[in-house]
Amino acid sequence: MIGEDSSASYLEVIERLSKFLSWSVSNGIQVLDAVRVDARWDGVNKKYTLCIVSTRHLHCFEKLLSIPKTVCLGAKTCSISKELVAVGLGGGLALNFAIAQELALGPDSCWFDYLCILPSKGEQSLPMFWSKQERKKLKGTSLYSHIIMDDQSFADDYEFGFKLLQKYINFKSDRVNFELYKKAVSIAASRAFYIDEYFGECLIPWADLFNHSTHNMHVKVYCSKSSSRNTFDMDENEVLIRSVQSVRKYQELFNTFGLQSNSSLLHKYGFCELSNKNGFVSIYSPFGKLRRDKTSRAWSEVYEIYSDGRIEHNLVISIGYYVSFYRNFAYSNKKEFVSECVSSAKTILNQQLSEFEVAGGEIIEERNIKARSGGGFIGAAAANMLRNEEIGTLNSAIQMVEREGNKLWGKYYRESR
Repeated sequence: MIGEDSSASYLEVIERLSKFLSWSVSNGIQVLDAVRVDARWDGVNKKYTLCIVSTRHLHCFEKLLSIPKTVCLGAKTCSISKELVAVGLGGGLALNFAIAQELALGPDSCWFDYLCILPSKGEQSLPMFWSKQERKKLKGTSLYSHIIMDDQSFADDYEFGFKLLQKYINFKSDRVNFELYKKAVSIAASRAFYIDEYFGECLIPWADLFNHSTHNMHVKVYCSKSSSRNTFDMDENEVLIRSVQSVRKYQELFNTFGLQSNSSLLHKYGFCELSNKNGFVSIYSPFGKLRRDKTSRAWSEVYEIYSDGRIEHNLVISIGYYVSFYRNFAYSNKKEFVSECVSSAKTILNQQLSEFEVAGGEIIEERNIKARSGGGFIGAAAANMLRNEEIGTLNSAIQMVEREGNKLWGKYYRESR
């Protein structure tokens, strides 16, 4: 999702877009007449956003765009590519500094006209930019601990990379501060594509203009023949974007990030989807909450509770064995054993639910929130959607273990005697 500054007028957005289109042509990007970029007013976020629309009826597997890999912004193509190799930076950290460097160069960057259509302050919808008060709405969710850990990771990564690069003249050490680095991180997190073994992850101009839809993908980005397993010929030096279904004229075209939970979508892309059935709740090392002796331990660091209320099979097994071997008393019959397993499972689930009660916060009903342009929900609406979703998942899991306790743990009674 491409977002402009909230202060940018329609004419300013169109001017930036016009320069980007000219830049695309001059850099060898082939844009077929089947698609165009539209600037649309996002009434939720009060700003113009960009999306790609079909200009005519599209047939399945039509070629829409081709982008030279050398035009993609990454560690191998940026102005400090040699410096990144010299200091041994690679992967995501190298990409972050590559983007930060080009942002710092401003008009001197080869990607200036492309970078100008990206949000000037980074992807502000990502929780990494949220205030403490805004983050409180996520407390209790599987995402909350991740964003807290991210804060320290970002600071550590910046300090590590900056110290290595600051000695090089080409590196804009006077401009690449932590604020600019975080902006680069947010852009990389929400837009980067893996191209191939040589180029790694890069920003692919045009590819990031397509909004996401889990179940209604119109286009696919092909970065290499071998990785995509396609049956058509393609130049290994270019990235192709093709239609994957028939599309009517003037319809917005969507790509997909794959099947992801709302927690993952919000973490990486800054939004949640309505009626997303791919969610789950992560529970970390629950056995410390149950054990009565110091010898017990968790069999895993994290377990998952699925959106339909099912609990991960390894957690079922762990509870069964925990109750069998780490209680200080024996069970006279199977019913008593199963009852204890159910009680242990409910203790774990209720403990997780209590985190939401501590967090408090207003619960917004899904029918009362509005989607941003391109679909999806951001900010407080996304946080409340995720809270509601995970609370519902945990309550479904409690009902499930009460209903199917014997089926889940009955078989472990005999084995444990």
